[in-house]
Amino acid sequence: MKIDTKSLTCRYVLKLIEHGFFDEEVFDMFSPREIQQISYTTKKNAPLDIDELYDLLSDLSCIENYPRFGLNCSYFLRSIGLNKKIKRLFELTIMSSIKPRFFEFIEDFIVKSSYNYHEVLATLCDLEEADFHECIDELNSLGLGNSDDLDYELPAIPLGLASYLLTSDNYDSKKAISLFLNSMEPASYRLSNFEHIETEHLKKLLSGWKASNGTPVNILLHGAVGTGKTELAKALCESLNLVLMGVSSSCSTNDKARPKFLANKSSPSTRIQNLLIGRKLMGNRRDGVLLVDECEDLFEVDIMGFTESKELLNSLIDNSNSATIWITNHIETLPLSCIRRFDYVLEVPAMSADKRTKHVSESFSPLSVSKDFLARAISNKHLSLANISKAAHGAKLCNYSKNKAEEFISAYFDGVLSASGIDTNELRYKPELKFEHANINLKGSFSTMNDIVNAIESYHGARTLLFGPAGTGKTAFVNHVCEEAGFDLISVQASDILSKWVGESEQNIKELFVKATEQEAAIFIDEADSLFASREGAKSNWEIQSVNQLLCNLEMFELPFFAATNLKDKLDKALLRRCDFKLELDYLTEQQVKQMLLKLTGERVIPPDSTRVLTELNRLTPGDFSVIARKMRFSKKSLSIANVLECLCEEQKVKGLVPRRIGF
Repeated sequence: MKIDTKSLTCRYVLKLIEHGFFDEEVFDMFSPREIQQISYTTKKNAPLDIDELYDLLSDLSCIENYPRFGLNCSYFLRSIGLNKKIKRLFELTIMSSIKPRFFEFIEDFIVKSSYNYHEVLATLCDLEEADFHECIDELNSLGLGNSDDLDYELPAIPLGLASYLLTSDNYDSKKAISLFLNSMEPASYRLSNFEHIETEHLKKLLSGWKASNGTPVNILLHGAVGTGKTELAKALCESLNLVLMGVSSSCSTNDKARPKFLANKSSPSTRIQNLLIGRKLMGNRRDGVLLVDECEDLFEVDIMGFTESKELLNSLIDNSNSATIWITNHIETLPLSCIRRFDYVLEVPAMSADKRTKHVSESFSPLSVSKDFLARAISNKHLSLANISKAAHGAKLCNYSKNKAEEFISAYFDGVLSASGIDTNELRYKPELKFEHANINLKGSFSTMNDIVNAIESYHGARTLLFGPAGTGKTAFVNHVCEEAGFDLISVQASDILSKWVGESEQNIKELFVKATEQEAAIFIDEADSLFASREGAKSNWEIQSVNQLLCNLEMFELPFFAATNLKDKLDKALLRRCDFKLELDYLTEQQVKQMLLKLTGERVIPPDSTRVLTELNRLTPGDFSVIARKMRFSKKSLSIANVLECLCEEQKVKGLVPRRIGF
């Protein structure tokens, strides 16, 4: 909607002229085009003089385009508890948001004149300069101000609010609230669906707030993505007949052509503003709870090292009569001083396998999908409660069932997981050659496979470190041991855990151990030297913190743990002390090479002229034979012993040792 504010803006220039600020000397410094920015209507090519401008502005200011504007502002200010004295400043700020180009003219006047910003702005607001500063502080308390404390800046009113107050014929408090708070969608689950979480305290806490007169309640829910934190908040409020209102994160200020005396708002600052104003508009009502999702954004330090003032951040939690539920996936980014101010802090864990099965079955039961489809949905750990709920809801809206429902749900899952950057094709270890203990050159006191399997079966919390050259069978060894002992295995590498963001690596480490505990699975960390690097050479604090987090979680982990490395000397000594078994896997012995050579080729005897070469192939591993087996599979041809030895020579050559040419 196009807003014509000639009459309102002209009044401000009249005030400058009437108070003697807009004299002939300053006026002559403006071009005709600049003058037309405030006069809007003149057919003269020559500049207007002061008297002509005054007469023109007087005529224009008499037009009442928006007779309800002042009354709407009064209603709004009263609803958020601000005094009448602030009204003129509030109206000026609204006009600045609606017509920023016009107020650039005012800014230019201030720059060209001998007057300071606050002297002129206070005059435009009919305020003494001391009262002007007091009113500025009051608006700043609602998050409308500027964290840089620039002397010449006015607060920035959200454009949506400014337009509403200027054009609305009848002020509606519900409409005003909707500019800052959004009604959340209905809960997809009942509170009873969260039996794996202690919700009784949360329910009592909100019930007590609902029955009280003025005590605020702030609840912090944190946990990994997809654990159902938002769904829990919805179900909790519905169980108490409370409306859950989400704090809007949109930035509705007008950033184009903004004069520098108008505060520029970042998105987190806008959310803070929306939260503070939304709370004021809710007043002492006890029928609604506010929700701040991804609240870590409000507490983050920006790239220049600045953030909102500590006083303002603390006031987000302390200074209100409302109940607020805060949600974060990254609690490590919240300042401890703020965390201590919450009335209740709860970590929302992932659901157990039984609970997950129950939720999926209940959601998809009306759709008559197959048991195999249910099993696949249950086994997909990447799907959150919200994903499952929305997929079922969409299929029901389409009136699908059976195969059609499965097609729709599968398409939804593929789309949402792909958009989230999750590869649904999980990689699984597939050895080229069947694992055989005889092909592993295992050193150490536990020299037989049965000894190690029995130890892990008897003591589930066994920790095993495997080290040795690449290709010696460390990964195959771990997979075989877990298979024999009956444990599922979660395999990760350093790249799966390490993050460029401070604190996120530690969070990934914690989630790994939590996931393994919930699934009762063993953990295998390959390339352990990247994660457990010695802290003695660490140059950054985050490197030390990652190792500390790993070691702390390892101490509490009560299931099998395996780590493998090619670089044992780079490991932190604390890990070495914590490992029950330290197993070295070395290059194959000559006898093992002979056995693998015969089995791979299907021959029964090695020719005499090939036997002498075996003594020089002293750096072979099971991995080298796997490479030969792949080549044979690709070519679909069997290789002779001579051919295999030739290939093995090439493999060892890559490692830096070149035996003399085989003479056949």
